[in-house]
Amino acid sequence: MRNNLFRSIVLALFVLVLGTLGCVSHQSDDVGSVGIALQLASGLSLNTVSYNISGPAGFTRSGSLDVSQSGTVSATIGGLPAGSGFTIVLTSTATDGTTQCMGSAPFSVTAGATTSVTVHLLCHEAAKTGSVLVNETINVCPLVDGLSASPAEVLVGGSIALTGAAHDTDGAPAALSYHWTASAGTLSDASAQNPTFTCTAAGSVTLALAVSDGDCGDSASTTVTCTGAPHVVINEVESNGDPVGDWVELTNAGTAAADISGWKLLDNDDTHPFVVVPNGTTLAPGGFYAIYVFQTFGLGAPDSARLYDPAGNLVDSFSWTTHAAGTYSRCPDGTGPFIDTTPTRGAANACGGGGAAGAGGATGAAGATGASGAAGAGGAAGAGSSIVINEVESNGDPVGDWVELTNIGTSAADISGWKLLDNDDTHAFVVVPDGTSLAPGGFYFIYVFQTFGLGAPDMARLFNPAGTLVDSYSWTTHAVGTYGRCPDGTGPFVDSTPTQGAPNACGGGAGGAAGAGGAAGAGGSGGLAANEFPWPGTDTVITVDDAGEFASNLSGLSYQPATRTDPAVLWGIQNGPSKLYRLLWNGTTWESDPANSWGAGKTIHYLDGTGDPDSEGVSKAELADSSIYVSTERDNDNNQVNRFSVLRYDTNASGTDLTAQNDWELTADLPAMGINLGLEAITYVPDTALVAGGFFDEATNATYNPSSYPNHGTGIFFVGLESNGVIYGYALNHADNTFTRVATFASGQVSIMDLSYDREVGYLWAQCDNTCGNKATVFRLDVTPASPTAGHFEVGSVFDRPDSLPDSNFEGIGIAPEAECVAGQKHFFWSDDSALDMHSIRRGSIPCGVFF
Repeated sequence: MRNNLFRSIVLALFVLVLGTLGCVSHQSDDVGSVGIALQLASGLSLNTVSYNISGPAGFTRSGSLDVSQSGTVSATIGGLPAGSGFTIVLTSTATDGTTQCMGSAPFSVTAGATTSVTVHLLCHEAAKTGSVLVNETINVCPLVDGLSASPAEVLVGGSIALTGAAHDTDGAPAALSYHWTASAGTLSDASAQNPTFTCTAAGSVTLALAVSDGDCGDSASTTVTCTGAPHVVINEVESNGDPVGDWVELTNAGTAAADISGWKLLDNDDTHPFVVVPNGTTLAPGGFYAIYVFQTFGLGAPDSARLYDPAGNLVDSFSWTTHAAGTYSRCPDGTGPFIDTTPTRGAANACGGGGAAGAGGATGAAGATGASGAAGAGGAAGAGSSIVINEVESNGDPVGDWVELTNIGTSAADISGWKLLDNDDTHAFVVVPDGTSLAPGGFYFIYVFQTFGLGAPDMARLFNPAGTLVDSYSWTTHAVGTYGRCPDGTGPFVDSTPTQGAPNACGGGAGGAAGAGGAAGAGGSGGLAANEFPWPGTDTVITVDDAGEFASNLSGLSYQPATRTDPAVLWGIQNGPSKLYRLLWNGTTWESDPANSWGAGKTIHYLDGTGDPDSEGVSKAELADSSIYVSTERDNDNNQVNRFSVLRYDTNASGTDLTAQNDWELTADLPAMGINLGLEAITYVPDTALVAGGFFDEATNATYNPSSYPNHGTGIFFVGLESNGVIYGYALNHADNTFTRVATFASGQVSIMDLSYDREVGYLWAQCDNTCGNKATVFRLDVTPASPTAGHFEVGSVFDRPDSLPDSNFEGIGIAPEAECVAGQKHFFWSDDSALDMHSIRRGSIPCGVFF
C-alpha cells in the first residue's frame, strides 16, 4: 500500500535595507535579502535543501543549503534587487533516498520593508497511500534595537542609567530575557532591561547587552569612559612647632592625578606675595605635598592658610585663632574637619588622637571647587577682635543674601568701614556704613546681594578697615534655613531657622549641624520649600520624537516660533558627537529637516574649523536672524581640560559642518570646577525687557544701559553652571570676542542644566535634571519701586516636574509662544540626555500668560 506524506514548512522572507537593525550588511537601499529560518517537521531528515530564485528582467539565483545532522535551516540569501514578481522554489530528497520534497511561493522585495511568505514543502514517500499536511512554525530570533548609556562619560563613583530596547517578532518560544555585562564597574541588576551602572575606577568600560528568547538571540555593546576627578585641598598646617619653619600640606582627595603646577598659597594678608608650587608638580590621588612657606610669610595666630589655583581662584582655606599644640590636620585626610594632632608632614594624618581645633578652626572648603565640607567651628577672629560672623543667609530670604555680625567682647565696638566679601577677590566689598557701633552681645546684619551673590559653594569673609581678614565661613551647599553659630558668636555653624538681627535659634533647626567636613542641610534648593509648587500645567506628558532618532546626549533645546512664511523650529544641541539639529514638526513627531544638509544634524567646530565642542545649551537671539548661540564646557578632543565657551554659528551656512563665527571663552571669569561639570545652560534676554524692568547692572553698579556695551547685539546672554547652580549674565562683544559680566545670582538649585526665557511673559526658567528631581526654578525681574531687590531677577516659584514626566536626565527645555495657546495652555518641551526608552524629546504644557 502506497501512502503520500505531505510535510509543510513555513519559510520567512525578511527584506532588509542597510542601516535597519544592523543585522545584515547591504550594498545600497535598493538591494534586499531573504533570511531563511525554519524548523523541520518531526521525523523528517534531509541532507540538503536546494533553492532557485527567479525574478524580473531574467534575474536568477540558485544554490543549496547543507542541513545534514540538523533539524533547522538558517541562512541568508542577499543581493536581491528591490521589485516584484519573484518566485522561490525549494527542493530536497530525504535521507531515506526515496522521499521527495518540493514547494514554491511568489514574493516581492521591497526596500525598507519586511515581507513574509509561507512555502509548503510537499514530501511524497514511495510505496504508501494517503496524505497528511503537517504545519510547522519557525522561530524568529530577537533583535537588539538599541542601547543607551548616558552620559557617555561619568566621574568615578558616579552612576548612569542604561537603557536597552529589543523586540522578538514571534514572541516564542519564551519571553524575551536581558543580560548585561560590564568590563569594569558594577551593575545594579544584570538581568534588568534598564539597570544602573556605577563607575568604580577610571578607564574605558565596555557595556554589552545580550537578549534571548530561549532558543537564539542578539547582542550589542557600547563604551563609556569613567573619569577620575582631582580634588586638591589643604590637609595639614604647621604654624609654630617645626624647627625648620611653617609649612602647609596639600592632599588630593579626588580619583585622578592633579597637576598642581603654579598653585599658590597665602596667609591672611593680601599684601604678602604668594608661595607658588613649582612647575611639573603632580599630586596622585591620596597623595600628599608639603611646602614650606616661612621664607615668604609666617603663619601666626590668629591667621589663615589660603589655597588658590593658577588663575587666582580661591580653592580652599583654613583659619585658626591660636597655634595648635601639634598641627591642624584634617581627619580623615582630605575630607574631615581640622583637629589638633601630631605632625605628619607628607604622610597620612595622625587621626587617632589630638585635641579639637576649637572655636577658631573653620574649614574653608568653598572656593571655586567647592568639593570639601562646609566650614567647621566658625572662622578666625582677628587679633584682639571681638567681631565675628554669626549668621549667613545665602539663598532663602525673599529680599536677598545677607551676613550677620555679633560682638563677643565686653565693650561696644566701632565697626565703621568693616568689609564683607564672598569667595571671589574680584568682587567689590560690602562696607559697613560710618558711625556704626555694635554693643556687646549685639547683632548687626547687612544685605550683600546688590554687590555680590552668595552661591553654593561659597564663602563669607570679614575684613577690618585695614583689610586684614578677621573671620570667615565656607559652605558647599545652601542651608535649608541659615548657617548660624550655636551658641552665638563662639560655637560652630549649624543649619537653623533664620533669626536676622536676633539671637540664633540654637534649640534646633532646619538641617542639623553643619558638620565637620560635610555641608549642612538637605541640599537641593535649600530654603525655598515655601516657594515650591506642583507643575503648573497639565500632567499629560508625551514623547514627540521617533524612537532612536537620537542615540543619546541630546542636551539643549530652543524653540523658534513659526512665521507667516516659515514653520516652527525646535533647535536641539547634542554634546557627543557635537551636533546641531534643526527639527520640524511632521504632525506626529519632531524630525530633522531634510533641507540644506540638516537631515543628520550638522557637526560644529571652533573658530579655526577644528575641535569637537562638548555642547550643552542652545539659544536664539533675534529670532529672524540666522545666528544661534551654543554653550560648551570643553573640547571633546581634549576632554580633561575645561573650556567654557559661548559659540555663535550661522544656521544658513551650507554643508554638514558649521564653523563658529564667534568664541567667547569664559573660563577665566568663572569658578574652577571638575571636568564635565561646567557651562551647561544658555538663554537670551532682550535689552527691551531688561530696560523695561529696570535691570540692575552689577558691572556698573547702576541701572542697565545697553549703550555701555558696544557691539553686544540686542540683549544679554545668561548662562548656568552645572557644578554650583549659579547663573551669570554677560554682554558679549561680537566685534572682538570680549565680554562683560553684568549679573551673578543663585538659581536656588544645586545644578543648572538649561535656561529658557519666555519673552512674552517675562519668566526666566532654570531647569535642573534628575540631580534635583527635575525641578524648575522660575525667576522674574523685580519691578517694584524702592524694593531692595529692584532690577534683580528674583525667584518667583519652584515647580516640581509633572507626575507623568519620568525622573530622567532632562537637560534641555523649550517654550512655545503665546500664539500657540490652546485652552489656556502652551507647549513645554524637555530633552533627555539619557534617551530613556529610546526617546529624547517629551512635551507637556504650562499656562499661557502670567500665572504667579
